[in-house]
Amino acid sequence: PVALLVVPQFWAWRPGRRRAVAESADLALCLFQHEVAPLRSLGLAAFWVGHPAADLPPAPARNRRPLRLAVLPGSRRSEVRRHLLPFVAAAQAAGWQDIEVPWRLSGAPPALPGVRFTADAGVSVLRRADACLVAAGTATLEAAVLGVPSVVAVALHPLSAAIARRMLRVPRVALPNLLLQRDALPEIHQDLGDGRLVAALSALLDDPAASQAEAGHIAAELRQVLGPPGFSDRAADRLLPLLEGA
Repeated sequence: PVALLVVPQFWAWRPGRRRAVAESADLALCLFQHEVAPLRSLGLAAFWVGHPAADLPPAPARNRRPLRLAVLPGSRRSEVRRHLLPFVAAAQAAGWQDIEVPWRLSGAPPALPGVRFTADAGVSVLRRADACLVAAGTATLEAAVLGVPSVVAVALHPLSAAIARRMLRVPRVALPNLLLQRDALPEIHQDLGDGRLVAALSALLDDPAASQAEAGHIAAELRQVLGPPGFSDRAADRLLPLLEGA
């Protein structure tokens, strides 16, 4: 038997993948509740098990000066290559003096004045940050659930961006914005040097109390959408009958 945990985001792009999932799996364990019905309509046993981000405890209260910005440029080498330098340049232009970046790639990080690289995981870096600049991906959801004020940015290769514009079926790319169906977090697409990124980061620095309060409201909303903690147990409960019948 084949079980699929984390189905492709067919609801965002390439909807034809939904049929491929139904044809290749016996069981689908979905992170998001809205993924279940479309898969069940094709005869696939699909269940919502919630999202692992719901198991993250709220980040502790932060009270330091200067404020710390977590910069998460992505996990793939190509993402880091496109995002790291523009992200850091925008952060420093906005006035952020304490910048921390998780470095998970092989090899040493570049030497960037005013930037501290760490081997710690992204979630750990987020938990000790006052705000973050994060590339589109799962980390946007982790930051939002932790209650960290965030700016989301992404730059694709121009050809990839052109293809994505034709294939995307949703108006947003940040997972928190998609799940809440509104622009809860600022999103900057493609041109990272036109001033919008600096302005968004400056806003977080100018009124940190207001940014923190809004981030707390967003975190509470998302926890309602993601479901309660216990993702691993629920997934295991759904897998066990499949294994026992194999």
